[in-house]
Amino acid sequence: MNLFLRYVLLIVLVVGLSFSGLGINNPLIDRRTVAMNSEAIAVEIISDIIETKEIKLADGAIAVEVPGNWRPNPKQNSFRKDNVFDKDYIARRDFLGSAMRAVRFDELPVGLMPKDIYLQEIESITESLQGSAELVELEAIETLPDKRITSSTYVIKVGGLMSFHYKIALIEFTEDSDYFLVMVQGGAPKNWDTANEKLQEINRSATLLAAKSFNN
Repeated sequence: MNLFLRYVLLIVLVVGLSFSGLGINNPLIDRRTVAMNSEAIAVEIISDIIETKEIKLADGAIAVEVPGNWRPNPKQNSFRKDNVFDKDYIARRDFLGSAMRAVRFDELPVGLMPKDIYLQEIESITESLQGSAELVELEAIETLPDKRITSSTYVIKVGGLMSFHYKIALIEFTEDSDYFLVMVQGGAPKNWDTANEKLQEINRSATLLAAKSFNN
C-alpha cells in the first residue's frame, strides 16, 4: 500500500471513529479490532473512488470497467434465468448490479439486428414484472467517438416503500466489430440519479481491445 493511500486511510479511520463515538481511549473497544475493521471499510470505500477493475468479454475482445468494490454475483444471471449473460457483477453496499452479454453478429437470427436483441431484453424484463413496470426514462441515445449507447429504464414499486430500477442498454461500436453488447442493470439504490450515472459510466467504459491495440 503506497504512502498516499495510507494517509487517506488514516483520515477515513479517524473520521469514522469520531462519528461513531468510538474513542481510542474507550476501554470497551479492542483497538486492534477497531483498526482492522475500520481499515477494511475504508479500503472498500476508497476502492470505489480510485480503483476500477477490468472485465473481459468475448474471449478477450472487449473490456468493461466496473468500480473496484464490485464483485461477481454468486447468483449468476439473477436478471434472467436462461443463462444468457456472460458476466454478472454486483455492489452490495450500493444495491446495484450489471449483467453483461456480448453478442456476435454472425450468431444473430436471419433478419434480426442488434436493436431487436435489445428490445427482446426489454420485453423479457417487462413480462417478468407482469405489467407492473413503469417506463421512467424514455429511450436515450448517447453517442461517443467509439460507440453508441441506447438505453431505457423501468421501475417497479415494492410495497410502496422501495423502487427497483431496471436499465437495459445496447452498446454498438463504431469501429468494425464482430460484437455488440447488451447490458441489463439495476437495483434499489437510495439515489437513482447517482446510481444511473455510475451504471452509464460502466457502459461508457466498454472498449474494443483489438481497436485499442491497433491505435496504440
